[in-house]
Amino acid sequence: GLLGSREDAADAVQEAYLNLLFALRDLEVKDKSLKLSEKLLEVNRNKVRVGAMAPIEEVQAEAQVAAQLEGIILAEKAIDDAEDVLKRLIRAREGDLADWSNHIYPTDPPVYEEMQVGFDEQVRLALANRPDYLEFRQLKDIQELNIYALENDLKPSVDLQWKYQFNGLSDEWDRSFRHLNSGEFQTYEIGVFAEYPLGTRTARSQLKRTQAERRRTDVQRRAIEQTVYTWIASGDFVLDLTLRVDPLSAVMLLVITGIGSLIHIY
Repeated sequence: GLLGSREDAADAVQEAYLNLLFALRDLEVKDKSLKLSEKLLEVNRNKVRVGAMAPIEEVQAEAQVAAQLEGIILAEKAIDDAEDVLKRLIRAREGDLADWSNHIYPTDPPVYEEMQVGFDEQVRLALANRPDYLEFRQLKDIQELNIYALENDLKPSVDLQWKYQFNGLSDEWDRSFRHLNSGEFQTYEIGVFAEYPLGTRTARSQLKRTQAERRRTDVQRRAIEQTVYTWIASGDFVLDLTLRVDPLSAVMLLVITGIGSLIHIY
C-alpha cells in the first residue's frame, strides 16, 4: 500500500545516504594509505641509494604506491556513483544541471545502539535464524500432520450427510431453468455412512515408518541445537564442534575436576 511504498522509499534514501558516507570514509582511509606508501617508498629509495637494500624493494614500494593510486581513483568513482543514486532518490530535476553538479556532504554520522542480550536470548535468536533448524522444524510439523491423518485412517468413522437440491426437468433449456428457479422439483436426502477399516497392515506399517522418521528428525534437530559451529568442511567431510553433556560426561567432569583439585591442594 501507500504506507509500505513510503517506508520503502525512506529505507532506500537512508541506505543511499549511508553508502555515500561509507564511500567518503573509504576515500579518507585510502588517502592515508597512499601517504604511508609514499613515505615507505621514500625510505626504500634512500636505503637503496646507500646500498642498504636491494633495488627490488624500491620497485615493490613503487608498485604499492601505484596500487594505492588506483584505489583512490576507484573510491572517487564510488563517491560519484553514490551521490548520483542519492540525488535520484531525492528527486533531483533531470534538466537542472546545478542540482547534479553540486556535491552532497553528509553531516549526520550513523547512529547505532549497543544491545545487551542475555545468553538464552542469543541462543533463541541464533536458532530462529538458522535455515537448517527451521527446515527441520517444518519437517517435524509435516510429519506430525501425516501421523495424525494416518491414525485417523485406522479408526472407524460415522458420517451424517444431508443434501437438499432443486431440479429442472424438461426437454428444453429455458423450461428447465424456469423449473429450477421456481423450486417446483425439490429433492431431500439424508443418510448415515459408517466405515470400518479392514486389512490395515499397510496403513499401520506406513504409520510406524512415519513415526520413526519423526523420531529421527527430532534427533537431527537436537544435534543442530548442540552444534556450535562447523570446524572443518572439506568436500563431503564435515567436522562440527558440538557441546553435549550427558550423564556419563557429567560424571567424568566431576571426577576429573575433583581429582585435579585434590592434586593442586596437595
